[in-house]
Amino acid sequence: SSVETLVDVQDGPISETDSIDLSEYGQGSAVVDKDGGKVYTLMTSGIDVWTLENLDSKATHPTSACYDYADSLCKGYGRLYLEVDDAAALCPDGYEVPRAADYRLLLESKDDYKPVYAGSCVKRRDDVLACTGINDTAFYMTRDDSIVVVPKKGSWVVKEDDGRFGSVRCMKQKSITEKKGDLPTCSKINDGRIVYVIESDSAFDCVAGEWEFT
Repeated sequence: SSVETLVDVQDGPISETDSIDLSEYGQGSAVVDKDGGKVYTLMTSGIDVWTLENLDSKATHPTSACYDYADSLCKGYGRLYLEVDDAAALCPDGYEVPRAADYRLLLESKDDYKPVYAGSCVKRRDDVLACTGINDTAFYMTRDDSIVVVPKKGSWVVKEDDGRFGSVRCMKQKSITEKKGDLPTCSKINDGRIVYVIESDSAFDCVAGEWEFT
């Protein structure tokens, strides 16, 4: 489907990796949040690992809420967050809040990624939350001041952060993969990224649009 982009998602570059963490290879299918109370299923898309469920940990500051203040909805839809930094602190160790460009790579892939249509909330002048869009639209917060809006019907779009409460997924960039074919297109978002490929017994560096032996 077509994609309308309202903000620049091609920002970067990614900082270079000084060493390869071989412990990533053979990673399990689930990860536990920093509070130890929530287990998230994982999926791999290219050389990125994503949580399949929306983040559902309460922020230290009062910057997260359940849709319509209903605690029961957090169990299936995750919490909604206002401050990305607070949400990032809750991601499992080694994971972070994605950029809009990371979502672009994921949503344009053919991987079986299923959004959770948790809706969003905005704070009214009387400080009461007004929530809309549950079971209809996913609003994913990013760490680059944008929101990835994924409707159940129609095309996804990237918008500037307008101060609403939205959902959060966590992701991790792998530094090791099985095959060279797993490497994504060497675009600006991956510039400077180094990945060790097991079948080639070599590390590849994304440089000027090409994956090169290091």
